[in-house]
Amino acid sequence: MTLHNVFRLPPMQYSGPLAALEEGLANTLRVRYRETDLFIIDEISMCGATMFQRIDARLRQLFDRSKPFGGKSILVVGHLRQLPPVGEKIIFKCPDLARQESARSQLVGRNPLWQLFQYYELTEIMRQRNAHAFCKALNNMSEGVMDAQDIQLIKSREVAKSDAPTDAVWLFVTNKECEEFNKSLHLSLGTESIVSTAVDTVTGTYILH
Repeated sequence: MTLHNVFRLPPMQYSGPLAALEEGLANTLRVRYRETDLFIIDEISMCGATMFQRIDARLRQLFDRSKPFGGKSILVVGHLRQLPPVGEKIIFKCPDLARQESARSQLVGRNPLWQLFQYYELTEIMRQRNAHAFCKALNNMSEGVMDAQDIQLIKSREVAKSDAPTDAVWLFVTNKECEEFNKSLHLSLGTESIVSTAVDTVTGTYILH
């Protein structure tokens, strides 16, 4: 389940304060989660500071306003060097909409909610445990300290565009590159293309019913 679904959060395009839930929905969530002592959030690198603050605010609304996360325990799991949140500050930075950060937290730019967590690092690698050199190269890449051996290993896995399989998934750094690739692919099909443009907008106070 997504965080938006579990906690009935507004889309991230909405930049205002978190509105209270309609009372009927609030009671439904209270009943659903009253016996829940622990929430586990995976892929925490994709959860931004504002969303984290909204989770705290929602649980306070539903349960105990005097306690962080409404008195519920939160376990977050993931690698902070993986995909970052879209259009948000990383989770350990002060959110733009923070309500309760101290002046000191504002000064140093830290998220006061993040300071409540105890950090435990998992040191045994499972997925690449039989590929030590590749694992080392990836770790060094994430820290910006790759040596010549790491670079050579990564380059050995490069594939020229002309040799790429036709059904390969392509990843691009910019939207422009993606658009150019899609355009060339459409042209190669020789069929009529239809462009449908969508615009996301958020209006009102976003009170959920």
